[in-house]
Amino acid sequence: MLCRKCAEIYNLEGLVSIGDRCDICKGIWDRIDLSELPSRRVSIRISGFDDSKYLLQPKTTLNRAIKDLLKQRYGLEIDNTDPDVYIDISPDGVEISRAELFVFGRYWKLRNYVSQKRWRGKNISSVEESIGKVVAERYGARDYKMHASGREDIDAFNIGGRPFVLELIEPQHFQVSPELINTNGITAIIYGRVRRVFRSLVSDSHFDKGYLCTHRELDDAEIVRLNDIRNIKVSQYTPRRVERRRVLKTRYRKIYSIRAFRNFSYIYAEAGTYIKEFFHGDGGRTRPSVSEILNKNTECLSLTVSRIYDRFLDIAYRRYRL
Repeated sequence: MLCRKCAEIYNLEGLVSIGDRCDICKGIWDRIDLSELPSRRVSIRISGFDDSKYLLQPKTTLNRAIKDLLKQRYGLEIDNTDPDVYIDISPDGVEISRAELFVFGRYWKLRNYVSQKRWRGKNISSVEESIGKVVAERYGARDYKMHASGREDIDAFNIGGRPFVLELIEPQHFQVSPELINTNGITAIIYGRVRRVFRSLVSDSHFDKGYLCTHRELDDAEIVRLNDIRNIKVSQYTPRRVERRRVLKTRYRKIYSIRAFRNFSYIYAEAGTYIKEFFHGDGGRTRPSVSEILNKNTECLSLTVSRIYDRFLDIAYRRYRL
């Protein structure tokens, strides 16, 4: 038995019994009400209906007919990649849920001993929480996740500005405005809303960086020796301090240049270089190291990310924003 609507869709009028119970739609036509949608940009996901016995000469299909009806009745904009709202339709009924909202920005970490990500169960400040709480409250989101391009050590500063995408879970509205956030020694600029694909573009990208490292006082000969360094290849076996969290292997990175001064040096290095280990050598795990080059123990006493060479993201943002 089919309802009159489904009999018309599958070109079976006069060939099947017509009644209130329908083997295909299960009465879904009378249970669709989208009058209180929070946004018209939607993804419609239909599942659970079996029309396999009625596909001989259909005018269309149930899935297509439902989508066409909803677009016409409610003026919906279908966006299956970056919707504001998910509409799930099944024989059980209609379920409406808010999609994730992706916001692009940059942060500067102006105090140390702040982790990038939240540590569940540990009383440690984080960049993610400092920014996420403010933005989530602004857009009425239930929760948030930060996706950043790399991370600095917990005891390092970042004055270069690191790009990130903040994923907001179940936001109440989707119109993002640029803003400046200053909280807990973290400064962030929110640029605007971006497409879902931009999240991966940011988190999967690796950028060369400039670092400012303070160290013991160097003599004139040591300064000259370090300033002569250009494009040296460094092998780094997984450092002891991160070996519980990283794969144990040798990584090869390039130090492009060093500008050494009496008590500090500026290092321009390839993405993924362990700068602290490049100075002290990590017991031979990193070679060559500054300590090995100068034949004298040299520690990086404080580390600051001074520049991240990531400006192509500004160009990409113009393409992938919403």
